Amino acid sequence: MPKFIGLHSLPGFTQEMMARARGEAPGSGIAIVRVLAESGTGRVICEVESPDRETFIAWLNKVNMPFDEVCQITMEMETNETTPARQGLSAFAKIKGLLGARGHETY
Repeated sequence: MPKFIGLHSLPGFTQEMMARARGEAPGSGIAIVRVLAESGTGRVICEVESPDRETFIAWLNKVNMPFDEVCQITMEMETNETTPARQGLSAFAKIKGLLGARGHETY
């Protein structure tokens, strides 16, 4: 299944909010792979598997999760090797460096 990341600015984001989001994924067609958050700033990155971008955006809207951007993961880097994104695997590729250029860092 294709992988996407949601980039969010959510001041006050907590572990409880993270757990609630995970609980809302079953039955949605969305599989949450990984969530990264910087608690002090509310910067959040959510890596998911979704049938397509539209399904992921519809789910974010349904669960009232505002987002700055949604990106499809098409390449990953592990152990210093860049490869096409592998479908169905939980690999999160140096997102902090990618997002740092935009001023975002985590979900």
